Amino acid sequence: MKRIVLAKRVILVCCNQRERGGIPSCGAKGREVFLGLQALLDRMAPEGSFLVVPTGCLGLCHHGTPAGAVPSKNIAWTGVDPADLESLARMIHEGT
Repeated sequence: MKRIVLAKRVILVCCNQRERGGIPSCGAKGREVFLGLQALLDRMAPEGSFLVVPTGCLGLCHHGTPAGAVPSKNIAWTGVDPADLESLARMIHEGT
C-alpha cells in the first residue's frame, strides 16, 4: 500500500443520481452546482488548490438536493441553489 498526499483539497458534488420512484435526487441540479463551484473556486484560487469531483449518491438527498461534501473537513451541504454558490465557494475557500 502506498499513501499519497493530495496537493488539492477535494470537494465531492453529487450530480450523477437520477430520480427513481419519487425519491429526491441530486441529478437535476447537481451538474449546475458542480460546474459553477469549480469555476468559482478556480477564480478564487488560481493556483488550482481545489478539485471538484462529480460523484454518485452521498446518501444525503433526504436533506435536500443537490448534496456535496468536503471529506477532509467532515463537512457536507445539501439543498444548494445557484444563488448559494458564491457563499458556498467562499466558505470552502476560507476553510469554514
